[in-house]
Amino acid sequence: MRRAILLTLALLAAACTEPEVAPGAGVDLGLKGLIQGSVVYQGPRPTCAGDSPSVAGRVVLFLFSADDPPFPEGSATAPLNLLTLPGDHLFGAPAPCRGAGDDEVLLRSASFAWPGIAPGRYQIRAFYDDDGDFHPFFGLRAAPDAGDVVGAALEAGGARLAALVVPESEAIEERMLEGVVVTLGAVMRTSPPRSTLGRSPPSLSSRATFPLQPDPLLFEGALHDLSPQRLTRLSTADAATADAFAAAGIEDEDDALADAFYLRPLDLDGDGLPEPHPILGGQGVPWVTPLTILERVRSAEEVALGIPAVRLVASPRPSVIATRRARHPGLDLLLPPVALVELKPGDRACTIPYLAPGNLASAYEGAPAECQALPTGRYGYSVVHGLAGGEVVEGVPSASSDTGLDLVGASFATQSWRVPNALGPADTHYDPTAAAGLPDALQLPEQGPGARVAVVEPDPGLGLREGCESALDPTTGTMRAPVLEAVPATCCEAVAHLCELPLCAAQDFGPGRHLREIAGESAGVTCLPFELPASCCN
Repeated sequence: MRRAILLTLALLAAACTEPEVAPGAGVDLGLKGLIQGSVVYQGPRPTCAGDSPSVAGRVVLFLFSADDPPFPEGSATAPLNLLTLPGDHLFGAPAPCRGAGDDEVLLRSASFAWPGIAPGRYQIRAFYDDDGDFHPFFGLRAAPDAGDVVGAALEAGGARLAALVVPESEAIEERMLEGVVVTLGAVMRTSPPRSTLGRSPPSLSSRATFPLQPDPLLFEGALHDLSPQRLTRLSTADAATADAFAAAGIEDEDDALADAFYLRPLDLDGDGLPEPHPILGGQGVPWVTPLTILERVRSAEEVALGIPAVRLVASPRPSVIATRRARHPGLDLLLPPVALVELKPGDRACTIPYLAPGNLASAYEGAPAECQALPTGRYGYSVVHGLAGGEVVEGVPSASSDTGLDLVGASFATQSWRVPNALGPADTHYDPTAAAGLPDALQLPEQGPGARVAVVEPDPGLGLREGCESALDPTTGTMRAPVLEAVPATCCEAVAHLCELPLCAAQDFGPGRHLREIAGESAGVTCLPFELPASCCN
């Protein structure tokens, strides 16, 4: 579990943060540098704007630190800088517009000059926004869509992203990096995973434990029953969805190839082997796309106090992983009852698993862990998916693909979708001043705050650690005290200022359901919505 948790942390930050894209810098270089080079495009003819000979799209270049790139290599949640080039700059005028049935592959290039870059090591990732729907400050439209052509600045041979160095120097001519080549050549096959868990997803009990069931299929069924989640693609065949998409400027044509979920294993460390799921890897379950990650929403008061972030990591059902390569329009998810609590942001060793009392003794042992009821609250979720390049295969048996289609040889390319988002109602519970992104009549409730998954406390009279004194040891068939490994001291130091705060009172959240949080109206109240690890606060 420890290895899998460390591998997942880069993804967790990226998936759970809506993209924030900085505007391009001005032309006053100061002590900053300049990157010059060319964009080389190899792909289909571009889409033109109506009957105009001018293309609809543009080239979008993202600048990331080479020492902290985005998932899967790093944890960056936003590019450091952004540069766009008009599509006509790449294709010229009149443009070679795409026509019906036109499958010609074009080779084009265009130069660029990117000023205002501070000395450092960088990566450039890029895409050609074919339909012109990219919007840098609107998270729902800040990523490539199906039909866009993606790429990057690569090392010689094209195996890896190039580390581009802008050196430090007092002489401006020495801060110019020239000859950079950005190659665009992989057509994005999938659309962003615009999806829903429903208007009122099932809750999860904070006392939930892993089923004591040795049979894999029975274990899977019992685990699914703890909180039966189903991830489903939004469809413009639904009139309300079509109207909301149109108002938000989102183009989606309900394409079976682009909208399917492709179950593909991840290889985060590049060893050629599938990564184990961060929680279920011990049961032999690989970590596959689509990735669904839930994060506990924190009120402004909790953020100000430094309350740690908490995440849950879902998984498609193992039986589906073993038999299906493409699911459409939805698939069932398992929500393992383990919360990952990030005590010290940025330090991967400081994400501690919380498991409720009642699990096997071995579940708490072998790495720093906490025996405690899962942190209650409302959990928003992010879905991460995306494939680029490869070949389309038709006539796939229904036992393997719901659509009869598959993608072979495609590469993982991050596309994400977050709920809540601007398609739903405003989140006034946590931000009384929040404004809705769409008029009331066009809002999609399943994209709003009411669609969060709730982790609820069934009996607030029980202590959060009540029952942790003993656990079943399956090797002996007897009960014993689990041996918990202490949390590293550097992780505890990050939350030491919270140790003296009392536990927040449980609030009613429906019949037999309670949660603890510092709500917006509780300004001035200082309490903890869940307890910190026992080894941190004695």
